[in-house]
This record gives sequence, structure tokens and C-alpha cells, in this order.
Amino acid sequence: MQKESLFRGKNSSLTANRLTVDVVGQTSAIGINLIGDYTHADLGTGSTIKSNDDGIIIGHSSTLTATQFTIENSNGIGLTINDYGTSVDLGSGSKITTDGSTGVYIGGLNGNNANGAARFTATDLTIDVQGYSAMGINVQKNSVVDLGTNSTIKTNGDNAHGLWSFGQVSANALTVDVTGAAANGVEVRGGTTTIGADSHISSAQGGGLVTSGSDATINFSGTAAQRNSIFSGGSYGASAQTATAVVNMQNTDITVDRNGSLALGLWALSGGRITGDSLAITGAAGARGIYAMTNSQIDLTSDLVIDMSTPDQMAIATQHDDGYAASRINASGRMLINGSVLSKGGLINLDMHPGSVWTGSSLSDNVNGGKLDVAMNNSVWNVTSNSNLDTLALSHSTVDFCQPRVNCRHICHIKRREPER
Repeated sequence: MQKESLFRGKNSSLTANRLTVDVVGQTSAIGINLIGDYTHADLGTGSTIKSNDDGIIIGHSSTLTATQFTIENSNGIGLTINDYGTSVDLGSGSKITTDGSTGVYIGGLNGNNANGAARFTATDLTIDVQGYSAMGINVQKNSVVDLGTNSTIKTNGDNAHGLWSFGQVSANALTVDVTGAAANGVEVRGGTTTIGADSHISSAQGGGLVTSGSDATINFSGTAAQRNSIFSGGSYGASAQTATAVVNMQNTDITVDRNGSLALGLWALSGGRITGDSLAITGAAGARGIYAMTNSQIDLTSDLVIDMSTPDQMAIATQHDDGYAASRINASGRMLINGSVLSKGGLINLDMHPGSVWTGSSLSDNVNGGKLDVAMNNSVWNVTSNSNLDTLALSHSTVDFCQPRVNCRHICHIKRREPER
């Protein structure tokens, strides 16, 4: 028999402080189930819910408030927020721990849409979940989530994404740490997710940030004083994967290390778009820094650092795919690049501002109208192997053909054009 704290009455209310609901000993026992229309529950400070099923279910445009609130449950979702107009505010310092399912599910998918979006608000929140496909937060359409400042999401399980969203999400100083196979840190399938300064995303075996689906956007914005970071031990650091998918980044450090297997720092495909301002990308052996394919675009400004493990690795590259327009990569600013630049059926334009240093080689195959154009102002290119490009515009710059690792008897074939006078 199912046992739970059940509130059905319309406009009913529950007020408590330091409440403890413990139904761990029961089979399929939900902690609290608020299913009455416009029910209100104020659980005060320091309340605790423990269960062997869902921790809390709330819907029908009801509201729940609490602070320093704890949910501990197994075999069910920690907190479920259903229906238009339903609202949960967990204040500051709350914690949700689940074993076997998702930490928070929110979906304004049913009821009266005049009641507005479903909402979830918290700051300094900790979500820690275990299990296959056990997501930290699952945000569906018509949902608004505000994670305030210093919230943390941890997942441990295959396909257990940290944040999965079709809605609107905001956070500052957010930490996401996921460890399972194919578990992405933040995956946005629709709507806009905005993550502010001093935020850190780590995926041991999956991608860091990814957008796909219809009108999916991630804004990941650090500051000069509080840079953001992404670590990926899987396929990519940040990726935009459909025609209306966008990833915008500022002041962010990206590291990809897949133990020698292929991994991409930035990856745009299928018409996706990535923009970056003041990025630093570090790629271990087997990695590629910036990669665009299938009619996609990457635009980078301000300081750009790309540090591959050797100059022979791809720092910047496009891929040709039959039936697609050429992908585009544009970069403008002071660049420190250790790695090669390859335009394969793509358009790459590098405008290197004073102080730039590029150590690596170049290739342009001119397939599909592709080109590689480089302009250098008070900059240095240390050429490490045979190279070709379409335009090299030099202003008070140096091209060094004879690096210690290069046999100078090998001629680097470069098409050069000096700036017009």
C-alpha cells in the first residue's frame, strides 16, 4: 500500500518549520504530494523529506517555499514540479540527494496556460544524484529556473546529464560535475540558458556544453576577474549542433582530454553557431581545438589562446561534407596558437592583432570554394612544416620558415600579398 503526505483540497495550506517526513521504511512512499489546485506549503527553515520514492510532487498551480531544505530519496525524482503556474522557491542552502532518478523535474506542460510558466528558484543549492539517466535538473517547456549563485549539480551515472533544458534557465557561479559515460554537463534542446561568471562545468566522459534542437541558446559568460571553465574528457568542450542552436561564450577556459582519442574544444555542425570572446582552449593528444562542419559558423574575438599538445595537431579546422555550404571560422584579436590551421572545404579568416604568435602549419584545399586568409600585424608565424594558404597579408610581421623542428631544405609554399599602399 502506498503511504504519503497527500494534500488534495483546493486552496489548502500547510505551514511548518523544521518538519521531518521520513517514509524510508515504506514501499513506494512519496514524501509529500501536493496535488490540490492552488495549494500552498510553507515548510520554513531546516525541514527534511526522506523517502523510497519521489520526494515531493507539486502541481495544479500550487506553491511551495522553504529554505535550508533537504530532500533525500531513492527510486524516484527528488522534486517534481508539474503544470502551468506551479512555483517552488527553496531559498538558500537547500540540498537534494537522489539515488536512481533525477534531482529536479519541472514542466509547465498541463493545466491553464493563463497561470504562466512553472517556476523553480533557489540559491546555493546542491543537487547530487546517482543512477543511469539520472539528470541533475530536467527542465521542460514553459518552465523558468533561477539557480541564483553558488549552486552545484553533481551526477554519477551513464547518460546522467547535469542540466537538460527546453525552458529558461539562469545561474551565476554555477558548478556542474558529471562523471558517467555520455553524460553532458549542460544540454539545451530549446529556450535560453544563461550562466554567469565564476561558473565551472566538468564532464569526465561527455561534452561540456551543447545546444541542439529548435532555438536553443547557451550564454556562458565569465568576466576577466572571474573566468568560467569547461573540462571535457569526452567528445567536446562546447558544441552547437543544429541550424538554430547557438553557444555564446565570454572569458572562458576550455580543456579537452580524451586520453589520446579524438576530442574537440569547440565543435559546430549542422548549421550550428558558436561565438567566443576571450577564450583559451587547451587540447591534449588526439584533440582538435576549433572545428566546424556541415554549414556551420564559429566567430571569435579579443584574446584567443589555442594550445595543442604539438604544432602538428589541428588548432583550427573546417571539414568538407558533400551537399553542404562551406563552414566558416572567423577570428580577430591577439592570438597565441600552438597548432595548425586547415581549411578543408571551408572559409577561415584570421586577423591577428599585435603580439600574436602562431606556431604550426597551414593548409587550404580550395574545395567547395574554401579559402584560408590570414592577416598579421606586428605578429609572428613560426612555420613548422610545408604550408599553403590563399592570402597572407603582413604588416610589420615575421614568418619564420626555419624552426628547430623543421628541415629548412623543405620549402613552404605560401601565396603572399602585401597590404595595399
